Amino acid sequence: MHTLTKIINSILKIIVNITLFLLDLIYKNGYRRFFVLETIARIPYISYLSVLHLYQSIGRHPSYELMNMHFHQSVNEEYHLLIMEELGGNDLWINRFFARSLGVFYFWTNCALYLFFPNSGYYLMEVVESHAADTYTSFLHDHETVLKQTNATKICHDYFFSTHTRMTSPPEKTESLNLYQVFESIRNDEVLHSKEMQNCSTFTSLSSKNPGVELIKKP
Repeated sequence: MHTLTKIINSILKIIVNITLFLLDLIYKNGYRRFFVLETIARIPYISYLSVLHLYQSIGRHPSYELMNMHFHQSVNEEYHLLIMEELGGNDLWINRFFARSLGVFYFWTNCALYLFFPNSGYYLMEVVESHAADTYTSFLHDHETVLKQTNATKICHDYFFSTHTRMTSPPEKTESLNLYQVFESIRNDEVLHSKEMQNCSTFTSLSSKNPGVELIKKP
């Protein structure tokens, strides 16, 4: 890894850790916190796709495997967000305003970072996704009983039993589904996202001729 990339990654990690620490202090309500996190979490994948489409427009021929993966990741994160909205995470206008304003800033920041330093762009998302996985793990542990006693919503069912909306293969469809199962699946999605970003951060090229590493296959 180049010295400049190491310096950029170190700065990014400090900024992300401080930002996420402040979010954890501000948001005690789990669903509101997850609404903010999921609003932010889908942004980088959209930024990656935007830059890759730009490359395509100027004849750079980006990796279609990368484009397909980032599209699937963005759909997955979109369903995470829809679930948090349905559970009331966006009930306060100030929460919606804050999350979406931060999202707009985050989109353009990621576009610039990915355009000039793609490895650092992936590293940034690896740190964010790793934090998200840890946050969901803590939430599952702290609220296990309540989550297991709460029936899943319609969006949860749409997400949980579809091959297009989750990162792992869905189980056989049943009528019984609780929020613990849903949040456990979301946590597993975030773990896979983090591993995928770690793999992508070692890419030597974004072109179709040199994807650099093998991508993680869906379990």
